[in-house]
Amino acid sequence: MTDAFPNLEAGGWERMWYRNARAADLSDRKPEKVAHQAIRDWGPWWRRGARVFIEKSIVHGAWMPFLQDGFENAYFVGVIRNGYCVCEGIRRRASPKGAARKSVGSDVYPIEQVGEQWVFANQIIERDKGALNHYHEIRYEDFTRNPVDHIREIFRFIGVDDSVVTLEDDGSITIGSRSFTIRSQNAESFSRLTQTDRTKLGAVIGPMMEQLGYDAEGGL
Repeated sequence: MTDAFPNLEAGGWERMWYRNARAADLSDRKPEKVAHQAIRDWGPWWRRGARVFIEKSIVHGAWMPFLQDGFENAYFVGVIRNGYCVCEGIRRRASPKGAARKSVGSDVYPIEQVGEQWVFANQIIERDKGALNHYHEIRYEDFTRNPVDHIREIFRFIGVDDSVVTLEDDGSITIGSRSFTIRSQNAESFSRLTQTDRTKLGAVIGPMMEQLGYDAEGGL
């Protein structure tokens, strides 16, 4: 929704922004100027009088310290998830376009490349999160196991009223006028991977899986 930041999917690399990693270097740009442009572009979605604006784009994990310098009182919520399940989802939902498709030679990403994307994204988070003034990390598996407590924790972290979050008798969650359910989709994702997929992925993501506290072979 803004042109303030580099397009890390340039060249048709949908959801595979490690292929444009060099473009993520914003050291030659002024954080305040970039933030000003982004705020102006996001204006139509920024409710007048609101104290908190939430923006959800995974790609912003590529330049969190830069965002902190540009946006006053910036808060960050990082989500960690089993790499096998993340990679299955990327491959299923995204596909190379244009030059990227020509490079890959297929409409489907090789699972090893998707693994490289997952590792790259987590490496950046691990590198930069210690430099942030306000960072809160949650694990997808913990969140889906007990979503209400984690939602309330996030609300308190960003400074909004957590009492609006309620758990209904049927297990659904209500926030304001919206009602929904949250459950883990890891089992379904993992089951879609063949043994060959898992072997190839393990060779790429195994060390990062262990670093993040997961079973290197993806056990759920």
